[in-house]
Amino acid sequence: MSLLKSRGIYVISVDEETIFNKDLNIGGNGEIKPKQLALFAKQFSMLLKAGISIAESLEILRDQLEDKKMVKVVSDISDEVQKGAPLSVAMRSTEKLPALFVNTVEAGEGGGFLDEVMVSMTDYYEKTTKLSSKVKSAMIYPSLVLIVTVAVSYILVTKVVPTFAEMFASMDLELPFLTRMLMAVGDFFNSWWLLLLVLIIAAVVGIRYYIKTPMGRYNKDLLFLKIPLIKALVLKSVISRFARTLGILLKTGVPMITAIEYSSAVLNNAVMEKAMQTVKADVTSGSNLSTPIQKVELFPKMVVSMIKIGEETGAVDEMMDKCADFYDEEVEVLSGRVTSLIEPLIILILAGIVGTIVMAIVLPMFGMFEGLDM
Repeated sequence: MSLLKSRGIYVISVDEETIFNKDLNIGGNGEIKPKQLALFAKQFSMLLKAGISIAESLEILRDQLEDKKMVKVVSDISDEVQKGAPLSVAMRSTEKLPALFVNTVEAGEGGGFLDEVMVSMTDYYEKTTKLSSKVKSAMIYPSLVLIVTVAVSYILVTKVVPTFAEMFASMDLELPFLTRMLMAVGDFFNSWWLLLLVLIIAAVVGIRYYIKTPMGRYNKDLLFLKIPLIKALVLKSVISRFARTLGILLKTGVPMITAIEYSSAVLNNAVMEKAMQTVKADVTSGSNLSTPIQKVELFPKMVVSMIKIGEETGAVDEMMDKCADFYDEEVEVLSGRVTSLIEPLIILILAGIVGTIVMAIVLPMFGMFEGLDM
């Protein structure tokens, strides 16, 4: 209390923190989403280009931004800048902004082109958000259809089939094997549904926990890189993210080794990250970038060729931007192709499941009609 008074701060009231007034952190580790980073960088660059100081720009942004989490971060940054801290140091102290963003801003501060860095960050995070949404949209539709398929099948087996089974039992009909099998499945689900639900939840929780471990994450990413259609989609999006990040870092004057380190950190693929550790070690030893990249079989020849051209012309950053633009377009085309190919496949599976259940119901009816004819 005496420390507060010495600073001219006086306590007016004290309230107990409860679950109702506590500032809860909902949604993961608290890092800002790329969409919010793009909006922040875009507005920041406009204010800086208008000649407004960094401190004043932060105050304006704090009042304009709508995302509460981002407002809190900008407020903390503004307080540190008001105390005399450089912008990059203030950003790093929040521990909420990605290292890529902070280090790029630091390079812009040192070079005196902070407004240009913010424009580059806007472009980077807008394209990153767009790329991620394309990949997610390609996966969401098949997942939803699969969930509907499972739900419909469960309802048919546990509700519809038993109803007809009771009718057939009253008529003393000899039921076909398919009907008896589905009746047994329905009885099993009806008797043990709670246990099955617990097992499914336990399996989901276990798998989610496992893929958060280093080994689980690596095996998950390795599995995705072995599935034909998914492999191409994941690989192209990873290459685009790597090229985009490397290009922006080199353009802002970040050293090659540091640029490789931060570009590897945003790949979101453990297999590629492990491969990039070898690339970084070779470049640290004095090799150019194209030589160790060529040894990584996951990188297409076109990427290696573009890096070589960039090294020869001294424009690796520009070649990486072009490479990222190319693979962005590839991801867009491929995501549409994956959706169009998976859609009929899932419909066929759904038709096969429902058709089998319908056949199990219809076959005994044929037997019943034959009995009536006789």
